[in-house]
Amino acid sequence: MKNARPAKNQPSALNSANPIKLPSRLERLARAFSASVGGLSREAVDRATPCSNGPEYVRQLRRRLGVRIPCIRVPFITSDGISSRRGVYRPTDEDRTKLAKALNGARG
Repeated sequence: MKNARPAKNQPSALNSANPIKLPSRLERLARAFSASVGGLSREAVDRATPCSNGPEYVRQLRRRLGVRIPCIRVPFITSDGISSRRGVYRPTDEDRTKLAKALNGARG
């Protein structure tokens, strides 16, 4: 996106003194990421939220919690036998730490 504005260096909510309350969809998504071993596909993100615009909720988690959650392209074979690549959202170790902190604050 050529016209996208660069992100401002704002402190994440996890660095503030006040814990944040995540909306229920974001909390469900954070829990799904925390429970996942290999990451979540787009479809799994949609099921976790539940919605049909999962990438938007990944974007919101990134913004609110200061996580990266990169989307890794992994090879697979389509049902038509064609080689392709699909995206899998895989939180980094640092992301998992931030997600756990946010979820512990959500319980309190």
